[in-house]
Amino acid sequence: MSGGGKIVMHGDSSSRVKGVEDGFVTVNMKYVEYGEIDPEFVDKFKNELEDLWELIDECGNKHYVQYNKSDCNPFIVDGWVKLREFYQLTANHLVLFGYKGNNKFAITVFKKPAYDFSYPSFHSHSSKTGNIKFIACLTKDNGTKYQLTLDNNFGDYMVGYKYQRVLLLGRVKSWAGCKVLIRRGGKPSVKFGAGWKKFCADND
Repeated sequence: MSGGGKIVMHGDSSSRVKGVEDGFVTVNMKYVEYGEIDPEFVDKFKNELEDLWELIDECGNKHYVQYNKSDCNPFIVDGWVKLREFYQLTANHLVLFGYKGNNKFAITVFKKPAYDFSYPSFHSHSSKTGNIKFIACLTKDNGTKYQLTLDNNFGDYMVGYKYQRVLLLGRVKSWAGCKVLIRRGGKPSVKFGAGWKKFCADND
């Protein structure tokens, strides 16, 4: 997306995390005692990341996890299993990390089980082959509407991976949930729906 925004996709949520500098999505996997961290995130913040991270969810629950401080294979080690037990996760689940600075993260743990097509591309169990980018040209016209129509390639990608919602990160550094609308009959189209106009207004 042009204009400095980026999109992190996942299956189902309308979560919004305010005041974040950056972030990443990973997977809390059944029978795996560590969590994989996005290497690009680590590279960007490696000069300030310490080995102890503080995590706070939307209900105010605090957790502390240990980061192994590896540039090549960055993992969350101690505390990852306890996180799984606290949220009573029974399968493989996405976890959103919104970085607020000073080794503090706002997290969202998705209770709905995730499948490999929704795993981030850096993850060792992902079915994606790498980062995929699409350009959406924003104008004064489509930036004020309630929906944004995606081009064919972008739309086909969203349909192929069965995305229902996306998380948009704009210049004001806040995450906003946006619904994906798919029209199959008549004149097929794929659009960003509920949440799009508010996202544009917040980043105007």
